[in-house]
Amino acid sequence: MKYLLLLSTLLVAFAGFSCRKSGPEGGGDGDTAVLRIVPYREGDLWGFAKPNGKIIIQPAYQSAYLLYDGYGRIYDGEHAGLVSPEGKVLIEPKYVYISEFLNDRAVFRTHDGKSGFLDTEGKVAIEAKYDEAQPFQGDFAVVKQGEQYLLIRPDGSTIKSIGKLIPFEMEPFLVSELELTSADPDYFLVQDTEAHTSGLVNKTGDIVLEATYESLSLPVNGILAASIDGKFGLLRVDGSAVTPLEYGMLYRTGADRFIASSSEDRYGVIDSGGKVIIPFEYSSIGTGADDHFIAYRNEAAGMLDNNGQIIVPFEYATLYYRQNRLIAYNQNLRCGVISTDNQVLIPFDYDEIDVLAPNRYLVGKDGKRGIIDDKGAVLLPIEYDPAYLGGESHEYVESMERPVNVVLLFKNGVGRLFNAEGKQLSDKYWLYCGFPDQFGLTLATDANGRDNYIGPAGFIYAVDAPLKKITVNNAQALFDAIGNDTEITLENGTYDLGMVNGSSEFAAIYDFAEYNMPDRTVLIKNAVNLHIKAKNPGKAHLVTSHVFVPVLKLYGCQNISLTGLVIGHEVEPGLCEGAVIAAESVSYLHIDQCDLYGSGTVGLEASACSWLRLRNSTIRECTRGILELDNCYALLFENCTMKDNEGNHMVSVSVSHGLTFDGVQFVNNHTPKEYGPYEFFRVSQSYQSIVLKNCSFTNCSSDYYATFPAAVEEMQVDRKGLQTAKGLWLQKEMHQ
Repeated sequence: MKYLLLLSTLLVAFAGFSCRKSGPEGGGDGDTAVLRIVPYREGDLWGFAKPNGKIIIQPAYQSAYLLYDGYGRIYDGEHAGLVSPEGKVLIEPKYVYISEFLNDRAVFRTHDGKSGFLDTEGKVAIEAKYDEAQPFQGDFAVVKQGEQYLLIRPDGSTIKSIGKLIPFEMEPFLVSELELTSADPDYFLVQDTEAHTSGLVNKTGDIVLEATYESLSLPVNGILAASIDGKFGLLRVDGSAVTPLEYGMLYRTGADRFIASSSEDRYGVIDSGGKVIIPFEYSSIGTGADDHFIAYRNEAAGMLDNNGQIIVPFEYATLYYRQNRLIAYNQNLRCGVISTDNQVLIPFDYDEIDVLAPNRYLVGKDGKRGIIDDKGAVLLPIEYDPAYLGGESHEYVESMERPVNVVLLFKNGVGRLFNAEGKQLSDKYWLYCGFPDQFGLTLATDANGRDNYIGPAGFIYAVDAPLKKITVNNAQALFDAIGNDTEITLENGTYDLGMVNGSSEFAAIYDFAEYNMPDRTVLIKNAVNLHIKAKNPGKAHLVTSHVFVPVLKLYGCQNISLTGLVIGHEVEPGLCEGAVIAAESVSYLHIDQCDLYGSGTVGLEASACSWLRLRNSTIRECTRGILELDNCYALLFENCTMKDNEGNHMVSVSVSHGLTFDGVQFVNNHTPKEYGPYEFFRVSQSYQSIVLKNCSFTNCSSDYYATFPAAVEEMQVDRKGLQTAKGLWLQKEMHQ
């Protein structure tokens, strides 16, 4: 825990690993940006809207983005175009890419591999004649032509060649936001191509510091950090030493403050003159707010002021600062919020706390998440499963001080979006939610795999395509109707999936033709937002009479539902080699009110699937078990009956997590009495988790209940009807 703060500091450093920001109108002051246009999706096509939702560029492009400069980018395939902050298409898609505008110039690259510069009107300011081009830094930019790197002016004229020295960005561990905004714009870093050492060049192309350093930072007020052989020190731009190269690291936290580590791996703070401000007596130090420092000493965390005085005692396991809130873990690893004078603001009642917005917190307790206010009042019950907030590490760090207006939480196998007040934002299901950008926009991916931008007030800048609703009465019509954004209703009857023909973008024949075998069925592939349901539940019957294939196979799909269907193999028991349903690389597969029957090998075989939910359904009469789950995540089996199945293992789980059986009845399921031993729940790793809630066993038997005792969590489970010949756990001794 004591290294958490140091890691956070280093991540902050990485967050700055980019060009110094300044927009075409002098923007780029800190982390703020004015939202004038928003990428807008309609179906699968993109355009732009005003923040109030009014469409100003009709959705007609494959994708659209908004960069920090306030300009939009539009894409068709591999072609990029440009949209002004007012919402005017300046360039239709034709370039490989168009960079962010910095100092009124943006780099563009043509499809013949040449780079040039655009002005803020989208016109070519400097023709595409360079092999490489760096963004303008003040009144100069570095480009490559042939084997030479050149400095050029905004009009394209050459200042000077720097030969084969390669311009490069600052070392991530030396960069802070202050350096991005305060570093002297007249310098840039270069690297020797052979030795991979760093130097400093000024805007006239003169070498200020020879490329002999292992790493360098950019100068602020004439002082920069440098390292040779892993030792850091401070230099002036004329190359004279401020301090010896004697530190293990240096990280700038202010115009004249650096966190430093000593040769004994102890941390302190020095000023830009090398004077020690905070002595080297801490195991790590990170930045806090208001020129405070969070430090660790003797395995405990506290807070220091800018002069090294203790203002929060060293009595916590962890401290970190978010949005003007000091989050603390006590020595029992319980989490709360304290003030900078050590007053408890939120009691230490939680496993974790994230600051969403002023006086709004996402809290965790017993593995569940909810939202509370600063008085501890519950705004969203603490009963949701957390979701990973995606994005690169620098995106995460850059967003830590921005209010979070959109939170993704899961419950009962579906993801929902909430605002910081705990109000649900949409009736849709969701897969992913990112961090707010500098405009306050959050990018979220719905269950269909489609991106949606969400504004600070919760407005979703997207409209989905309407569902195509089709009713069919035979297998061929069902096959022909399979597609994106489609709801297929099946009339009463039997649909033999082994008898269809043809192929489409989303449906094909799954067979063994290369082995000269007649077995075949339907493969649904790469389909999005497809729903197949019985007009009258239990009256539409999907079958195949072929032995070696599943009845239905799904691959690479998103947001698929099967409702009210009876699905099974029409073969003699024991002959089948295919599952009833086989799913691979599918997210959001919901099976509801379905009857899956053998003699399929197993009722459901899933590989690399996530957010799979089987509800109010039956799996019966399968000959090799009930379920086979490989590399899957977040699976819920709710209010189901698993009956009359046999096989070596009833449920086989390999490298899968988040498996829950809730309200499931296991009836008359048996593993063989010979050979073995066999488990009812076969788990490949002991750390995998199977949760059983409100479940019961009736007339079931196996050699063992499960592979590992730690892999099964029970809540109100009645297993009096499960007879185990050899005991509950196959490998109990591994956990003693």
